[in-house]
Amino acid sequence: MDKKDKLDLAIVSVFTIIFSIASSILSYMKYISFHDTVFDLGVSSDLIKNATSNSIEYQKLIYLLMFPVYHFFPSQIGLMVFQDAFICAGSIPLYFISRKIIENRKYSVIISILWLMYFPLTGVQWFDFHFMALFPTLFLIGFAFFVYGRYKESLVFMYLAGITDLLAPVILIFFILILVIKKSKVPKYYLYVILIPIITVMAAVIIIEPGYIAYFVNLHSLSTNPGILYSSLNRKILYFVLAGIPLAFISFIVPEIILIIPYMGLVFAHNYIPYFQPVLYQYPALIASGMFISFIYGLKRIESKKFKVKIKHVMPVVFAITIITWLLFTPYGNLITDNNSGIPYANEISMGNYDAYSSITCTIEDKELNSMIMKIPKGSSVAIQNNMPQLVQSYNFVLPFNNYNGSPEYIITDPYSTWFYDVAISPGAYTNTVSLANEKLSSGSYGILYEESGMILMEKSYTGTPKQFIPYEVTAMNNSIINFMPPGNYSVNSNANVRLVTGGETYNLISDNGYSHFKIKKYITNVKIEFSSTQEIKFIQQNYIF
Repeated sequence: MDKKDKLDLAIVSVFTIIFSIASSILSYMKYISFHDTVFDLGVSSDLIKNATSNSIEYQKLIYLLMFPVYHFFPSQIGLMVFQDAFICAGSIPLYFISRKIIENRKYSVIISILWLMYFPLTGVQWFDFHFMALFPTLFLIGFAFFVYGRYKESLVFMYLAGITDLLAPVILIFFILILVIKKSKVPKYYLYVILIPIITVMAAVIIIEPGYIAYFVNLHSLSTNPGILYSSLNRKILYFVLAGIPLAFISFIVPEIILIIPYMGLVFAHNYIPYFQPVLYQYPALIASGMFISFIYGLKRIESKKFKVKIKHVMPVVFAITIITWLLFTPYGNLITDNNSGIPYANEISMGNYDAYSSITCTIEDKELNSMIMKIPKGSSVAIQNNMPQLVQSYNFVLPFNNYNGSPEYIITDPYSTWFYDVAISPGAYTNTVSLANEKLSSGSYGILYEESGMILMEKSYTGTPKQFIPYEVTAMNNSIINFMPPGNYSVNSNANVRLVTGGETYNLISDNGYSHFKIKKYITNVKIEFSSTQEIKFIQQNYIF
């Protein structure tokens, strides 16, 4: 490596560090504002920490290699920071791949920066944590060693990439297929050494967990409803169009693009919206490396006699498009442009937005919730909501699915989160914390240990008064809707009589000298406020009810 390459690598490294820090800050803010989830960050961190005591998860064996470090340093925040930095680090092998294939230092640096600004990848970083997020960088490292003829090193990283997700080995098979199609001159042992363990692991998964494989390929649904293949067809096609736009569709003119075919198969075999939603989720990790490798080979091809296009004319266009899509479809762009309100068409195209302002804002209530969480003894059984991965690791947690009727030692509520209410996760399943809390409060089997700003920590068989009480206050106009009101004794400053309407229940509040007093013994939600005045009124929780 000469001095110029070292300088280029230093530039790429600086950009990589900057983007790593930025994404890590967003992840940290999401975590402390309770916008991460149990299902991915919480469950994954618990899986790594307790790898030796849980049954083996064959579809993501890389967690076993992460266990030795994470077991002794079990930080969920650290796990997210590692993921964000590792994804950004894909810029380094991309530089070397570009230098080898297109043999231009300047464009190699630009391609590395494009990786950092590729909008589908920011969704992977924004997502809590997922093992498949490790795939693209590992695959790029393996590919970089491959193009430099260092096949043994390449095999190591291809193996690591292959154990990040069940679809990863299939992508590696298509990588081998490319080598065969292009008649690449590689040692025969390279092909065999990759294929044999891949096929062995996949066979093991099929034998041990056949149900998982059937679910993965959606076999049952396709057999009864083959129309799934072309349902939401426009959206599924648009997904890959959007993935190609930042790279000016150059990825699609070379055979290397077949690296994304396994994921295309997954998308068309399912109706699961996150599979073809280009923002917010982890799934672009399975196509990002293929898109960029194809892009690099595509750049080399456009300068051929057939195309007669100069890279120097193409790269400014690609860079401009990447910046525009970065502004439209990333949390960073959301913070700059406020595209969730200022550019609504961007949300329609991408099927969502990051709403980054609210998702990373740590409120007083978030701090109070964290304080209550810290009061729960480690090892306790606790019913939680899906926005509380903090209570997965080192706890015996449960999510109150469907008609859950267990009796954990503690129940904690966060009515400021959508996960407090009935929120669909998958067909036939939902979290129902509000019903669980109300049932246990009504039964008298639980007492309120802490009640702060409408959030409650309940303890089984507790009969004392709350150790901490911070009143809940909310204001309302006539005919406005209040999301929730927690149990307690209230006063409301109104000269008019007030009605609270929620579900099939009505609470009539009679004014006495400008104030009404009333008691609620459970959570009430989606409360419509009705009174004969144009002024704003305030509901103040005076004390707890027991």
